[in-house]
Amino acid sequence: MYGLMYKELIVNKKQLIFTAVTVLIFTILPFIPDSFSSNDYVNLVPVFICTLIIFLISGMMQQGIYERDESTKWQNYIVSSPNGIKNQISSKYLFTLVFSIATATYCIILFELVCAVHGFESYGLSSMILTLFPFQIFLRSIETPFIICFGSKQGNVIRMVLSGIFIGAIIIYLLFGDLSVFGTTFAEFIQFIINLFAGGTSSKFLNYTLRLSPAVSFVLYFISYQISCRLYMKGGKYYDN
Repeated sequence: MYGLMYKELIVNKKQLIFTAVTVLIFTILPFIPDSFSSNDYVNLVPVFICTLIIFLISGMMQQGIYERDESTKWQNYIVSSPNGIKNQISSKYLFTLVFSIATATYCIILFELVCAVHGFESYGLSSMILTLFPFQIFLRSIETPFIICFGSKQGNVIRMVLSGIFIGAIIIYLLFGDLSVFGTTFAEFIQFIINLFAGGTSSKFLNYTLRLSPAVSFVLYFISYQISCRLYMKGGKYYDN
C-alpha cells in the first residue's frame, strides 16, 4: 500500500504543485497591509475567507485523484495482485486523510500567525477550522463511493446533484427560516459564530453537533471505505479504456 501512496504523489505531482502555488497566493494575501477596521470581528473575515478558500482548493485536489486510475488495464492489474483492491482503496483514503490533516494544520497555523502579526484577537476562531476538517472528511465519505462505483465523470454528476440539494436547502432556510438567532447586524453575526465555536451558544443541538462531528465523520469515513472496496469492480464498465 505504501508503494501505491508513493504512486499517488508521483501521478498527482502537477496537481500538487498547482495546489501549492495557489495556496501560497492565499497565504500571502492576509499579510498584505490594508485599511483595517477598529473592530477585530470585521478584520477576521478576510483571514477566514482565505483559509476557507485553501480548504476548498484542498477538496478539489482530493476529488481529482481517482480519475487518473480509471483504466481497465490498471484495474485488472490491481485485481490480480494480493489484496489489490483493499490496497488500492486504502491508498486513496489514506492519501485524502493525510492531505486533509495537513491542510487543517496549515490553516490553523496561518490563521493564528496572521492574527499575531496584525495584532488581532483571534477569539479562538481557529477552532472553526477544526470543524471544517471533519466536514471535509464527511464530504469525501459521501462522494467517494459514487466516484468508485460510477467513475469520476458520472460520480461527479451525482456529487453535483447532492451538492445542489444541500445548497438549495440552505437557500430555502435563509429565505424562509428564522434568522434572528444569528443576530441583526454583521458584528452580531460574527459574535454568534465566535460564541458557537467557543461553546457559548444557547443552542444545545449546535453545541453537540460540533462536539460529535469529528467522531461521526471518522466513523462514516471507515464505512465509506468498506463500501468503496465492495464497489470497486463495478466502476470498470464506466472507464474509457
